[in-house]
Amino acid sequence: PGAISSITTAGTYYLRLRARTACCGWSIPVYQTIQVVNNPTVDAGLNDTLCNGGSITLTANGTGTFVWSDNQTGNPITVSPVVTTLYTVTLTNANGCTATDTVRVIVSPLTVTVDSVKTVDCNGNSTGAVFITPSGTSTFTYAWSNATNAQDLQGIEAGTYTVTATNSLGCTATATAT
Repeated sequence: PGAISSITTAGTYYLRLRARTACCGWSIPVYQTIQVVNNPTVDAGLNDTLCNGGSITLTANGTGTFVWSDNQTGNPITVSPVVTTLYTVTLTNANGCTATDTVRVIVSPLTVTVDSVKTVDCNGNSTGAVFITPSGTSTFTYAWSNATNAQDLQGIEAGTYTVTATNSLGCTATATAT
């Protein structure tokens, strides 16, 4: 007899239940064990970054069965998005309770555009300049086929030049100018 209060802490609880009837008083008590478990938690991280065309492994913590928003199951999983994508993981524990978390996979696109300018002096000698334009707001390093590490080449002989630009994440893109 009395009010049942809310249980907010995981643990094992014992419930005694008796009924009062108008004719006969209190019934024989019935005992029931109640197991209260904590809700599961899952953490997939905040953001992960990968280079365009690459893949990345996503790992979530927790114990149970993992189902990801791209229908992959298990933990960890490998993804290869071509654009920045949110991935949600749902964890189901042995008691059937669930928890979810989301991680953003940021794809770092990198392209390089090469423009060349050819000039010919009065003696017929050809020289030129090659200008490159990388995409993105990152810091870049450059490696040219003629072993120059500058962004733009000027006063060069006619020919074919290839440049590889690398951003701060290690993503690379290559372009060629003739």
